[in-house]
Amino acid sequence: MAFGDPFLLKASDGKFYMYGTGGVQNGFKVYSSDDLVTWTDEGPVYQGGTSDSWTTDCFWAPEVYERDGKYYLWFSANWKENPTQEQENFRIGVAVADKPTGPFKDLSDRPVFDPGYPIIDANILFDDASGRTYLYYSRCCYKHAVDSEVSTWAKEKGWFLVQDTSWPGYEQVPRWIVQGYTTMVYEALRQMGQQGFAAPTHVFLQAGVGAMAGGVLGALACSCGKALPCVSIVEPCEVACIYASAQKADGAPHAACGSGETMMAGLNCAEPCGITWPILRDLARFYFACPDSVSAHGMRVLADPAPGDAPMISGESGAVGAGLLSLLCTNAELQPMRSALGLGPDSVVLLLNTEGDTDPQNYQKIVGHGAHSGG
Repeated sequence: MAFGDPFLLKASDGKFYMYGTGGVQNGFKVYSSDDLVTWTDEGPVYQGGTSDSWTTDCFWAPEVYERDGKYYLWFSANWKENPTQEQENFRIGVAVADKPTGPFKDLSDRPVFDPGYPIIDANILFDDASGRTYLYYSRCCYKHAVDSEVSTWAKEKGWFLVQDTSWPGYEQVPRWIVQGYTTMVYEALRQMGQQGFAAPTHVFLQAGVGAMAGGVLGALACSCGKALPCVSIVEPCEVACIYASAQKADGAPHAACGSGETMMAGLNCAEPCGITWPILRDLARFYFACPDSVSAHGMRVLADPAPGDAPMISGESGAVGAGLLSLLCTNAELQPMRSALGLGPDSVVLLLNTEGDTDPQNYQKIVGHGAHSGG
């Protein structure tokens, strides 16, 4: 089973029920077990994103509580009431059912709680002694934790906030950082020229917010002009905001709707950088959302290359492009995708490794012991 945010309920019928993020589109499913070892797929238990629901998409972090013969499903989702067109509009809702396997139905046509800003990850404490019920939640972190608290705090202290993502009112510093990323392009093209290659035919760029990818792609466009290589953007599948934005095909940037669970911590960003999104939207040819196993494969390929090539230490966030390229070239099932990309024996591919073994223990588990294989 592939689940993010797993929540375990031991129900009054003696069984264990596990709910989580993923496994079904626009809703939730559940697995049951008598012993926590063998699990049975009970199928979908809640369906959102319908015409009569307050929800639209991004269904996350379900928790189910049994109270007085009923089962209450608490969860996060995007709220359709969004007059200011916020990219993150998460709120917390409740649905109820007579059985732990559902079907769960919304208690209301609105979120159960709206503090005026995006929130996720509801957790409930019933204090039977006082008769009170306590709701704990997380303020959605991708935009507002930086845009609001940190940037305001920095201004009050007379400090400077330095990061490579942007939002309206905070664009100059990210623009300088993105310009810095372009240095890698000019260095790479110079070294390729020394090896007899005018330019790459293909480029795979890993992306979190897409600042590095956008800077590199913009520099390639300036350098190569009409001979721009075929550029692919590669992200973790559970936090692929560039992929999600391209999939929406409305020209606007959108937040990712996955579980947010990935070992590619440097790419776990969930919302595109505003100043580079137009570059990625207009100039990239392909967008890929990859599981962690693809990055792990890339780490092993780079650590143990073909004879005559030097080994390279690449961390989880740096190797996903190499892993994808290797699988495209060797996996027969991916041949149609390889053909669509135009990859062949004469292709010249540019990859940028942006991370070493920043997590040495996990690096050894992956490269030395085969963790995160397959998938």
